[in-house]
Amino acid sequence: MSAFQLTEAAYRDLDEILARMVDEGREEAAYDLRSELFQAFAKLSDVPGLGHKRPDLTHRAVVFFLVEPYMVIFDRWSDPLTIYAVLHGSRDVKRIPRSRPM
Repeated sequence: MSAFQLTEAAYRDLDEILARMVDEGREEAAYDLRSELFQAFAKLSDVPGLGHKRPDLTHRAVVFFLVEPYMVIFDRWSDPLTIYAVLHGSRDVKRIPRSRPM
């Protein structure tokens, strides 16, 4: 398995998502989602060609990968692979990549 790293912003995304689920009484679902996301991060670091560009959302050199309903935004060319964001698909995904360093 190759290495991956999350930016501070991506860690905040993850913390907010999981905390919201716990607050809603869905602790087990939060644990499962965290596990699923970290498995996806590891898979992306092994096979960074998974994922796709989204020129409709950003022209930055980042790639998107869906872990339904969350979008993982990452740099497939970085070493270690860098995860910039983990966003729910209902958020303003177009605005967020513009407001973060990537």
